[in-house]
Order: sequence, then C-alpha cells, then structure tokens
Amino acid sequence: MNHLVSPSLSHVSPYWSDPEGNVPNLPPAIGDLDLAPLPPSCPQDTFPCNASTPYRSMSGYCNNLKNPLLGASGHLMRPMLPPITGKKWMDGWMSGLINNGVMRMFSFVGGLLPNQRMISLVIRQAPPDPLPLLNQLYVQLGQFVDHDFAVTTTIPGVDCSPCESWQNPACAPIPIPLNDPFMSAIVDGKRRCLPFRRNIALVDKMADKKTWVHPNVNTAFLDLSPVYGNDECTVNNLRSFTNGLLKTSTNDHLLTANGVPGCRSEDGLCYVSGDRRSNENLGLTTIHLLFHREHNRLAKSLKTLNPHWDDERLFQAARCIGIAEFQHYIYNEYLPLLFGRTYAEERGLLSLHTGYFLGYDEDRDPNILTEFTGAAFRMGHSQVVGKFPLMDEFYIKYNSIYLVDTFFNTRVLETGVLDSLVRGMLNTGQKPTDLVFVEELIDKLFATQGIPNSGMDLFAINTARGRDLSLSHYTSYLQTCGILEVAGFDDLRGVMTEPNVEAMRQSYKHVFDIDLYAGGLAETPLPGGVVGPTFACIIAQQFQTAKVADRFWYEGPGVGLTPEQLQSIRSTSLSKLVCNNMDDPNPLVPPQALITVENQQG
Repeated sequence: MNHLVSPSLSHVSPYWSDPEGNVPNLPPAIGDLDLAPLPPSCPQDTFPCNASTPYRSMSGYCNNLKNPLLGASGHLMRPMLPPITGKKWMDGWMSGLINNGVMRMFSFVGGLLPNQRMISLVIRQAPPDPLPLLNQLYVQLGQFVDHDFAVTTTIPGVDCSPCESWQNPACAPIPIPLNDPFMSAIVDGKRRCLPFRRNIALVDKMADKKTWVHPNVNTAFLDLSPVYGNDECTVNNLRSFTNGLLKTSTNDHLLTANGVPGCRSEDGLCYVSGDRRSNENLGLTTIHLLFHREHNRLAKSLKTLNPHWDDERLFQAARCIGIAEFQHYIYNEYLPLLFGRTYAEERGLLSLHTGYFLGYDEDRDPNILTEFTGAAFRMGHSQVVGKFPLMDEFYIKYNSIYLVDTFFNTRVLETGVLDSLVRGMLNTGQKPTDLVFVEELIDKLFATQGIPNSGMDLFAINTARGRDLSLSHYTSYLQTCGILEVAGFDDLRGVMTEPNVEAMRQSYKHVFDIDLYAGGLAETPLPGGVVGPTFACIIAQQFQTAKVADRFWYEGPGVGLTPEQLQSIRSTSLSKLVCNNMDDPNPLVPPQALITVENQQG
C-alpha cells in the first residue's frame, strides 16, 4: 500500500533529487509483476532445430543449436557490471525494502542522484567538439543498427505525464525546474514533468538476492529485423507471397496503415515495417525504405536467374543475401569510422578480405549488453542535426525539412523528395559526439505542432533510462575497461577536456555519481573515431559478440555462400545500396557513403 502524500508536495519525485530542494516522497512498493511484460501476441517458436538450414528464423530461435533460446527475441539483456540500486537514504528511509532495489537512485555521498533535466541544462553549456568528417547518413544508419539490436519496451497503457504519476510503480516522471529557461515548469497552474515510463522488468528467480532483469523484444543478432520483424506474424503481414517480394505501396514506398502508434500525419496514415519505430524521423524512414527496396531488388534478380524457384525460396534467399550485405556494411564501413580503423582492427571488428570466418563460438552468450542499449549506443543522439537539407543532382542545397516536423510524420517522402533527401544526408555533416545536443532533441523532442510545452528532453530521458536499468556509475566502467583509475573529478582529465570535467563537477555531488551516458559523451574521441574509450569498450564488446556468437554470420560457412558469392558480398558497399535504390535509375553517389561529399578522398 502506498503511503499518504501531501497534495501540495505530491509532485516531488522519490526517484531523483528535487530541483527546488524539497524532501523527496517515499517510493511506492513494487510487486514482482508490476513491471512485467505482456504475453507475446504471436506464438513463440518451439520447433525442433534444423542444423542444416542456411536460413535463420525470424525470432532468432535455433541460432544456437546448444541452447535455441540464446539471443532469440525475448532474451534477457546481460549487464557488464552488477546492477547498482543503493541500499540507504541519508534521511533514514530504507529504500531497498520499499522499492525492492529496482533502480539506481542514490548518490555516493547520500541522498538522491540529481534531476536529469538539471544535468541537461548544465552540460549543454560545454563547448562543442570539432566537427567530424562523417555525414547524416552515418547517423541514421547508426540508429537503424541500434533498432536492429534492441528495443526499449516500456510499460504500456499508462500515462506518466502528471508529476504525481510516480505513485504508479510504472512511472518515474522528471520534474522540470522552476528556473528552466527553455521549458515551462508550470502549465495550466500545475507543475509540469517530463513523462517517463519504466522499462519492463522481471524478477530473476535464480539470483541469490532479488534482482531485476530486462527482456529485449528484438533478437541479439544483426539480422535486418527493422525490415522483417522478429516473429512470423510481423513478416507475414509484410510479405506479398509472390516471387519472394515484400509488399509496397504507391511508387515503391513502404506500406501505410491507420492506427500506427504515435502517428502524426494529417491523414492518419503512417508507414509499416518490421519495427514500430520506423516513423520516428524522416532520415530513419529513408534507411528503412532503402533496405526494403534492396530486398525486392535481390528477389527480382534471383527470380531472373532461377525462374523455377518458388516464393519461399526466393524470399529466404533474398533475405539471406540482404542480411549478409548489411553485416558487411557495418563491419567494413560503419565500425572503422566509429572507433578508428586501428582500434577496430585490434578488436577483431573488420571484415575479412578472403576466406571464411571460422571463429563461431556456441558457448558465447549473444544476449545484448544492458550498458550497450541503455547508454553507449545512444551516443548517436548527440550526432543529430536539426534539419534535413534537400539537394539537387549537383549536391547544391535548395531547401530544408525541419527534424521536428517529421517526428512520426514522414510521408513527405511520397512527394518525390527521396533522392534530394538522400543527397542532403550524404553531404551534410553530423554533429560531434559530445555533450551538446540540438534543441530539437533536448527541448522539442516529439513536440506537437501548435501546442506549447509539449516537447521532451532526450538527454534527460536517456539518463533516466540508464538509472531505470540500474546501470553502474560511469567511473566503474573506466576501471572495468582498463582505461583509468578514478578517485576524484580531477582524475577525469585523462579522458576528457577541462570544460567537460567542470560540467561533470557542476552536475554531480561525487565523481562516483556520474551517469554512464553523461560520462561517455563527455570523453574525447579515440584517434580517427567519434566515441571515447569507455563507449568504445562497451560497443566493441557487443559487436564482437554479434560476430562470434552468430551461427549465421555472413562470413561463416553455415550460411551456405560459396567463396565466389562471399567475394561478391565483399565487393558491395553502402554507396551501391544507395545507388541501386534511389528513384533516379542513374544517380550520382560518392564512393564513400558515410563521409561528406566534400571530404571524399581520391
């Protein structure tokens, strides 16, 4: 039973320190099933595994023959470090008994961790890093990859907008400070909070002490699930069941439907794909469309070469080749630019030049790292710019589309702007990976046009998500990754600039309080890369696992590609993907698709 709350102070969060210094409320009691996921709507795979098939299942089931559920849809994310929730409150309240230790809440020196919106207001004042050479296609591809690996599934059907909603165990709203210069803290006479819904969680019955674990709806493998989905129900809705093709709408675009969650288009129609987030912004939808078209291009080519093949064989073969191409793009082009080629090579993250990869390890746990999806690979949000420039065939800008106008409203693609949009993404630099976000993401995220104070703060939400997942503090990962031993803020000078050290000092009471997301973004990037050493350590470990623990890894013998076919995959590139799937049949596309046109070499 929840304790009684004074109406005048009911807006004060029990989870993060109050911006005005009010005494926090007690958290609500959380039962073992209060954060549990709903049963899956599609029947789960239970069939006997076929070791000889070259085709992976939609759900990831049977990828590992020894343990068919490893890495499959619904697998439990695994933390690099034990979750931290804290056990005491300086005021004497025993939160471990009240909140069941389900969230990281407490400062190393006592009291609650700082309000995330307050951190956001401080860190945005840090000077930006120098601009990298990479473009917006790089950013959007990174988000697509992130969505392939994992989805943060929150408790459905609950409104966490009211500040008082913290009394529901599924909600942890973030109060907006009264002195916030960018968002109104009082709306219609009531205190305003940023809504935050808790991640689904289950109690680990096998643990020695009560521990919460978090399922991942996606598979743990790079398998183009944003195109096909993670279960047979989803893919069957997307397939035409004719010649191996996926369904399309007018002018070879993605399917549209009414009732798509979050849809904001004027006619109520939004795109349908294998991932419910495909409409989040215009750039992401474009990546979905390119890979969707690539599947159909491959299926048509296979039909021409093999007219006797039936629909199922054409579909599975096109999917297999498409996934192989996708994996090659990521390890041959994306990762060397993320880490710098030297670091990527040292961590075994580059594609082979010839031959098969023989390093598959059936004993390697492929399940997604909580730190990867909860913090490190969210680094791409910092790289986003606020506009999508439209460029003509000579890469000259003639117009722009505002990012904020395309949140869940991306059907401007059907007005014939695809090629102009792609060219704009190819020749518009990304932002640096740093503490400075564009206002469209930290003050206007998912804002509703014409409704003041409807925007969100993605930095605050990401930081809250890390705590919700009980990620350990930033400095513990510096130690685990062998980067740096830290005892105080001054020690951070070994991995970040003085202004960023000062931003951490102003935001947190103790260096051991720093959130992994904030600390990782504050680091100086590796030579030739765009992330610092801590995020690089976490991200590299996940991509190593995605390669070594995938029985269907494209360079492995289990996929069934001949040496000649594998070399053909190795000869492809993101530039060819873009070139083959734009509206113009003969577009001018630079050879290095992830670097701005003006910075191309050779």
